[in-house]
Amino acid sequence: MSWSKPQQPNSDRFGQEPGRPKDPMQALLGVGFVIAACTFLTSFLPGPLALLMLEGLLFWAALGYMAKAFIRGERWRPDQLNSWDQALLTLAASIAVGLFVDPSALETLTAEGVAVPS
Repeated sequence: MSWSKPQQPNSDRFGQEPGRPKDPMQALLGVGFVIAACTFLTSFLPGPLALLMLEGLLFWAALGYMAKAFIRGERWRPDQLNSWDQALLTLAASIAVGLFVDPSALETLTAEGVAVPS
């Protein structure tokens, strides 16, 4: 007979709620990797176009985090980081990048024939 600590009703075998990172740094590291991957993918484009695409990729990554949190049924809790917080951090990064998009440079690229995604 093994003695073990009784688990809470909505937890996995490690005592964590499902879908919740074990460590807050793990969630922040995941957001950092997503931002780094999006930056790497857009680094091959011309400057103003790269910023526009980076803004779009980060926005879609934030929507992905929101979908993950919604599907897993996570609730926002102020004491722990979860997918909702990751979505908010990624969306904030997308908005911050969007502040540096230059509309006049995009018009110049469009006039030169460079395809701008809509």
